[in-house]
Amino acid sequence: MSDQTYFLGQLLQDNSILYETIVREEDFICEFDLRVFSAIKTVIKQGDGADIATVAAFDRNIDVYHLASLTNNVMSVNWKQVERRILSQTDQTRLHGIIDIIKEEHDNDTAIQAIHRVLEKCGERSEFEITSVRDVVKESIDLIEKRFLMKGELPGIKSGITELDNLTLGFEKRKLYVIGARPSQGKTAILLNFLNNCRSKAGFISAESSKYELMTRLYAINGRIRSKRIVSGMLQEADFVKLTDVASEYSGRDVYLYDEPNMSYDTALMKAREMKHRYGIEILFVDYLQCLSGDPKLKRHEQVAEISRALKGLARRLDIPVVVSAQLRRDAEGIRPKLSDFSDSTQIERDADVAVMIYNYKKEKEPLKTYLLIEKNRDGECRDIEVIFNKENMRFENYIQ
Repeated sequence: MSDQTYFLGQLLQDNSILYETIVREEDFICEFDLRVFSAIKTVIKQGDGADIATVAAFDRNIDVYHLASLTNNVMSVNWKQVERRILSQTDQTRLHGIIDIIKEEHDNDTAIQAIHRVLEKCGERSEFEITSVRDVVKESIDLIEKRFLMKGELPGIKSGITELDNLTLGFEKRKLYVIGARPSQGKTAILLNFLNNCRSKAGFISAESSKYELMTRLYAINGRIRSKRIVSGMLQEADFVKLTDVASEYSGRDVYLYDEPNMSYDTALMKAREMKHRYGIEILFVDYLQCLSGDPKLKRHEQVAEISRALKGLARRLDIPVVVSAQLRRDAEGIRPKLSDFSDSTQIERDADVAVMIYNYKKEKEPLKTYLLIEKNRDGECRDIEVIFNKENMRFENYIQ
C-alpha cells in the first residue's frame, strides 16, 4: 500500500486530520487516490462525516470494495510521519521534472524560469494557519515593547518625505504600498526618490525603464543635476563633480536592479525572490504594476487583479515592504485622483495597505503645486501632503512653509 493510499485510510478513520494536514490534490498521482481524496474533502466541507458509506454515496464512480479496504490495518496516530513522506515524494517528482524541462525547452531563459518555479514549489507549503491567541500575545507584546524602546524612531524604512513617514510609520515589513499617478506625473521618479533616500538593501524591478535610464535618473535626483543635461551630454564642470560623487556613493550601496520590457509578473516574482535569497534585500520597488503581463488567457482586468494579489502575497512571503507604482485611468487626468481611479482593476485598492496618489495641481497664474494624497492607510490617518516636485532633476522634497 502506498503512503498516499494509507493516508486516505487515516483520513477515513479520523476526519479531523483534514483540518491540520497540508497535503493537497497535487500530492496524489494515482487517479483512484485523487478521486477519493477529493470526495472526502467535499463531504467534510458539506458538514457530513466522511466514511465508507458517505464517500461512496457522494461519488458512485468510486469502487466501494476498494474504498472499504483502505481502512484495513491502518493506524491514524502516525499520520504526520506519513504526511512528511508524501510531501517528500511530491518534491522528488518535481525535481525529476527538471530533467524534462532541460531536455524539452530550447530557450534558456524560459527553461530557467520554469526551473525556478519548480524549486520555489519544492518544500513550499502554506504559512497561513489558525493560531491560538496565546501564541500571539508574547510576540505582539515584544513588538510593542520594541517600538516603545525606539523612542519615536520609525519602525519602517524611511521614504525621505517626513510627513509621509510620520503618517505611515515608514515602509513596514509585509505591507503593500501602491503609488498611483497618470503618465508623466512622477510615478517612476517618486519610487527612485524613495530608493535614493532609504539606506536599506533594496531591489528595483522595472518593466518600463532600462537600468541605464534608472541610473541616469538617480544621478539627477541624488546629484541635483538637470536630467536633460545628463541625457544630452551638455554638462557643466560642476556637474561632473556631482556625478563622480553619486557614482562613488552608489558603488558602495546594496541596490539591485532588474529590467525587462513586457515582463511577466511570474518573472518579476522570481527575480524578487532571487534578490531576497541572494542579496538579502529589505525593501522592493516595482515600476509599474500594469506594465507587468499576466496570463494571456485571462481578460486584462483579471490579469491585473491576479498581479495585484501576487504582489500582496510577495510582501507577506518575503517579509519585506513592497512599493509598487500603478497607473490611474484616463478619467483621472487633470482632476484630483481618488482611490477608485486605479486603472484596469479595483483589486488594487483592496490589496494596498497604503495607497498614495500623486496630484500635480495648477491654478492660472500660480506656480505648480504637488500633493501626495494618502487615500488609504490601514494603520493610520489619511491626509493630503504638499511636497516639492522639481521636474528638472526629478526630486521630491519636503515642503517647508
